[in-house]
Amino acid sequence: MIDVEFKLIGERIRHLRNRQNITIEELSHRTEIDYSYLAKMEKGKVNFTMKKLLRLSKEFNIDLKDFFNFGDMKDKEHFISEIKSILDNVAYDDLFEIHSNLVGKYPSDK
Repeated sequence: MIDVEFKLIGERIRHLRNRQNITIEELSHRTEIDYSYLAKMEKGKVNFTMKKLLRLSKEFNIDLKDFFNFGDMKDKEHFISEIKSILDNVAYDDLFEIHSNLVGKYPSDK
């Protein structure tokens, strides 16, 4: 996974935690994932494992695939703004890789 994907999944984790109105400390206790590690996950700063995502999916009572569904996080304009902000900090080669991976996978929004 590339950094942008980790950041988007981290945003999803934060969104799910906030939706349940629990603190990061409480989530840490419930999932037995270190508080500082969870904070880094939410910021997309660590290469987290499937095991950690499975723990979180059980706590949030969601399927693992739901970590990759960002549709209900915010309105479209806000979501696009956040993606642009993330992409501003991505190296050109990584942007090219992202584009190459996405072309043809998603319909255009014309």
